Amino acid sequence: MLLKLINTKGTIESIAIKAKDGKSGTWDTIPGNGIWNIVVTRAASGGILSNTDGSFNMEVEGGTELHLWLADNGNLSVAPEKFEIFIAFEDGRLLKNTIKK
Repeated sequence: MLLKLINTKGTIESIAIKAKDGKSGTWDTIPGNGIWNIVVTRAASGGILSNTDGSFNMEVEGGTELHLWLADNGNLSVAPEKFEIFIAFEDGRLLKNTIKK
């Protein structure tokens, strides 16, 4: 899944994908919480930016593209518009958007 951030500045603290219904699936980059992990890369064939514990922390500025890799539980690929992505920044900001096909 490609994540495009436009005109965004700050340090990303975590990324999460959650079903809008609250029960069709959740993935994130927060270690040790028992939720399925998201692996982050810069390019489709690039090196892994996530830490070995599954966490992710990166400073971004301007336009940034990141690739998110996660195990599809069968719900995400069928109806991605039923999921939202949350990007948490160190300064407390939280960006949220619906996932599009």
